[in-house]
Amino acid sequence: MSVRKIFGLVFVLAFGLVLFSGNVGAQYFYSNWGVEGFIQSAVDILEPILRALFGGQSWDDYLLFEKLLLFVLIGVIAYLALDRIPIFNDQSKSLKHLKRLIAVIVALLGIRNLDYVWLNTIFIQYQVLFIAIAGIFPFVIYWFFVYSFCGCEPFEGALRKIMWIFFAIIYFGLWLTTDLEAHTSVYLWTALVALAYAFFLDAAVNRWLRLQKVRRDHGNATWDRIDTIDRHIETLQDRINRHPGLSPSVRRWEGLIRELEKQRDRLSKDASY
Repeated sequence: MSVRKIFGLVFVLAFGLVLFSGNVGAQYFYSNWGVEGFIQSAVDILEPILRALFGGQSWDDYLLFEKLLLFVLIGVIAYLALDRIPIFNDQSKSLKHLKRLIAVIVALLGIRNLDYVWLNTIFIQYQVLFIAIAGIFPFVIYWFFVYSFCGCEPFEGALRKIMWIFFAIIYFGLWLTTDLEAHTSVYLWTALVALAYAFFLDAAVNRWLRLQKVRRDHGNATWDRIDTIDRHIETLQDRINRHPGLSPSVRRWEGLIRELEKQRDRLSKDASY
């Protein structure tokens, strides 16, 4: 049995003994049999340990879970950063354990001295990130739906505008019927942005997408041509190797190779743009 499995077994046994022995663990588990009682027992056991590790004051009690997540996040980032240091590139087990220990120490040093102001600042940034992603996601889904559905010439431009107007009408309806003041601005601005996109940006975006597709197709065709030239050059080079000397055929093949190399260089420059 490996050392990791032994440590895991010891941890499970120790956790079980603490949970089923002791007045607090036994009282919660037997009086609240089930998942809720088990979770409450685990919280009662782990909360003092986390408070001792992470430090803080009495107002930190309800932020222990958030601090635990930040601890894990900082530890993972620190571990990945250590892999970039040449001295830690060795893949031996002892060095891996040392990297894990250093990552844990760095995370603990960072999380123990964070006060409420800094924690709240960090959480607000994650809330803004979540709101931005969650808020833009329905718009992105609808955008892909519109452009995948409207693929029929010559009415695709008009059909896209109709679908965006319908999207705006829905949000205007939500804006007129909602009773929550916090939602009114969101609905109104979403409808206005949809209308502005439909009448001022939709055609330009569509032209840009078509241009990118043409460039991508042209680039693929160019690279196929370069690959064909490379195979032709290899064939000519094999002929030269089989016929050493300065015969007229060899000189003609060498001239063809130089010409093909020039064509390949020109195509490579075009494909790089």
